[in-house]
Amino acid sequence: MEKFYIATRPSKYYQDLQEYIQRREKQKEFVFKFLREKGIQAKEYWLYGDGLCDIPFSEEDKKDISLSIIPTDEDKESLSKQLYKPDQYELCSFKKNSKIGKEFEQYCIDNKIIINLLKPRIGDYFKSTSTNNLSLGGYRLSQFELEHKLYVKLDSHKINEETKAPEGFIEIKLSEFYKKRKEVRYGKKGKHIMEEVHLNAW
Repeated sequence: MEKFYIATRPSKYYQDLQEYIQRREKQKEFVFKFLREKGIQAKEYWLYGDGLCDIPFSEEDKKDISLSIIPTDEDKESLSKQLYKPDQYELCSFKKNSKIGKEFEQYCIDNKIIINLLKPRIGDYFKSTSTNNLSLGGYRLSQFELEHKLYVKLDSHKINEETKAPEGFIEIKLSEFYKKRKEVRYGKKGKHIMEEVHLNAW
């Protein structure tokens, strides 16, 4: 069953999502600043580490920070000895003992960059004691923001007429959702935040 909502600005999900987006943009800004200062032209990266989410790593944990990039041809030539071979997604990780790898670890610590960003899962905001618990996955999500309103479409076999929306969510009609979605796609100010699929339980 499909349900359509507006997640209003006071809702916890909207606020948590905006905080996640801000942290993600800040991380992106810092990472690309480092890459450009080192003359690296890559336009895509993957940052991860064996540690906690949503807080910066400590000095003791910096060895657990890993940075991968999709290198340009120029990057491949200049960084050939510092990068591992590409994985299935064409991402190349910096070797732990490489000059860039070590400098980046310290850069993250000095600038208190959050390594692991935990994206809010909308299913966690639908509280239920039944087996039809969206926090366990089993849903498809489409959402976009327009005029400071977050439009949400949830599709799941776990949703029914008795499903209670989180506080700050307003249920809307299918037609309103798609009308606003067209406005985002065809010129009105707005942004398509993310498409997600959570088909399997964690």
